[in-house]
Amino acid sequence: MAQRDRVLPPLLRRRGTDLLRRDERAHRRARARLRPHRGLPRVRTAPRRGLLHRRVRPRGDRSAGGASAPPHRRGRRGAGTSDDDEPFFLWAAFTAPHDPRTPPEEFARLYDRTDPAAVPLPENYRADPVDTAPLGERDETLAALPREDEEVRGHLADYYGMISHLDHGIGRILETLETLGLAEDTLVVYTADHGLALGQHGLMGKQNLYEHSLRVPLLLAGPGLEAGRSLDPLSLHADLLPTLLGLAGAPVPSGVQGRDLGPLLRGADDATPPRQMVHAAYVDRARMASDGEHKLIRHLAPVRRDELYALRTDPGERHDVAADPALAPIRERLAASLAAWQRDSGDPWAGAV
Repeated sequence: MAQRDRVLPPLLRRRGTDLLRRDERAHRRARARLRPHRGLPRVRTAPRRGLLHRRVRPRGDRSAGGASAPPHRRGRRGAGTSDDDEPFFLWAAFTAPHDPRTPPEEFARLYDRTDPAAVPLPENYRADPVDTAPLGERDETLAALPREDEEVRGHLADYYGMISHLDHGIGRILETLETLGLAEDTLVVYTADHGLALGQHGLMGKQNLYEHSLRVPLLLAGPGLEAGRSLDPLSLHADLLPTLLGLAGAPVPSGVQGRDLGPLLRGADDATPPRQMVHAAYVDRARMASDGEHKLIRHLAPVRRDELYALRTDPGERHDVAADPALAPIRERLAASLAAWQRDSGDPWAGAV
């Protein structure tokens, strides 16, 4: 199997999941305008301010909530209904809450940047960035040095406004699923590519391996998944591929590195966390190993040193305990796991201490 086919859309298509209704002229018009990418059209509908910078509207009637019903799911009986049992896959990619953060006024005014109680600074906020900060990166130039409380609070207020606008937009998608009668048998997945510092550790961007930048949300809702459960297994974005294929009843190709989270999501009695350790890298500056309890960050530049954090008691990573002799066995175990992962991954910085 070609490497380009080891991604979700073509794997689902082999199972019979169709993104597009080839027998509908409305779909053909939308397809021509949206230019499908490897079998997956990027449908982007949003106002200029907030979620996206472009507006693309496939032709057709408007459904409830102002959202445009997907042309390939707009059953032959008309908009707002679906008499079609064909499975479908829709990927909606948003730019929010990436900068420049310009929430529409109705969402911006939800967060008063002048009120410290309404927009509190993070507990691990600091005016002077940590000495491992990549100060040459663009993100770190978005606020003055040293950081000023009022300026960072303004960034946070805009960030929250963008997230609220994004939440509103996702609500429109969910309302459309309800209108089309598809909500009960549609798996909905929400995630993101990275977090953001916005004042934490004196940083503004994502270019680090602290929890605020490394961790991402992952929300799933759909058939067979109990509502309201909160799980915290060690997992990676790579785990989404086998997980979603499994939930869709599609085979997982050989050689996939991700782990299936399906048994955990379904609440199986014999389900166990798929990973005991996770690792990460940030270009040539840092590496990381975590077992969920403790986390080792190996900084390579601009300074070279190890940091160790007890995540359960110090989730904000404010207290480096790498020098604690009582934790030396934990540090050594994480360092050994990191070294093995770097070696197996062909990391050119393997062996750097």
